[in-house]
Amino acid sequence: MNREILKNLYLLRAMGYKFIDESTISSSKNLTPKSIDELNYEIKNCNLCALKNSSKHSICGFGDTKSKIMFIAFEPTSSDDNSGEFLSGVLGSKLCEMSKISLNLNRGEFYFSSILRCKSSQNFSQNEAILRCKPYIFEEIKIINASVIVALGEEVFINLGGQINGSFESVRGSFFKFKNATLMPTFSLLSVVKNPSLEAKFLADLEKLKGLI
Repeated sequence: MNREILKNLYLLRAMGYKFIDESTISSSKNLTPKSIDELNYEIKNCNLCALKNSSKHSICGFGDTKSKIMFIAFEPTSSDDNSGEFLSGVLGSKLCEMSKISLNLNRGEFYFSSILRCKSSQNFSQNEAILRCKPYIFEEIKIINASVIVALGEEVFINLGGQINGSFESVRGSFFKFKNATLMPTFSLLSVVKNPSLEAKFLADLEKLKGLI
C-alpha cells in the first residue's frame, strides 16, 4: 500500500474512524485535516483514550503558525492543563526567556506543541496515549512546515523517529534530517529548570539554530 495512504489511515484511526471501505481509502487525503484549524478541532474533540477524562483540557499548538522554528515537548504541564494553553507556567516562561536570549524570539514568535495533548496520569499507560496522539503531531508538523524542529528531551526525539546509540548526550545538539526540516534534540524544559547548570548548554544548542531561521 502507498505509504502516504497508510499514514493517512493511521491518522483516521486516531481520529476515531473504526470502519473504512475502499472509497474511504481512495479519498483518505481529503478526510485528513488540511489546516491547523481543522486539526485543532480534531484534537479538542478527541476522546480516543482515558487521558481525556483525567485531564482538564486537550491542548492545541501555540504560537506563530508561519514560524521557521517549532519546539516539541513530550506533554502539557499541570499549568498548561489548568489554563488550556501551552507555555503557561514556569517551564513555559523558561523557554520564552531562553528563546529571547539565544534567538531573539519573543513568546508567540515561534511555534510550540507536544507529543501528548492531555496531561498524563500515573494510572494510565503512556504507550496507549502516544499511539493515539502521535498522528496529530506528525500532521501538525506537516501543516506548520517549519524548517527547524527542536525536540525537547529524549522521549520526544525517540517518538519523532530519532535513534540513540548510547546516551542522549551523544545526540543532543546535533542536526538530523527530518522530512523537509532540520531536527535538533536538546534537553527537556523540566531538566533545565531542575538543573540550572544545564542552562548554558541549552542556550548553546539553541544558538546553533541562528543561521537556520
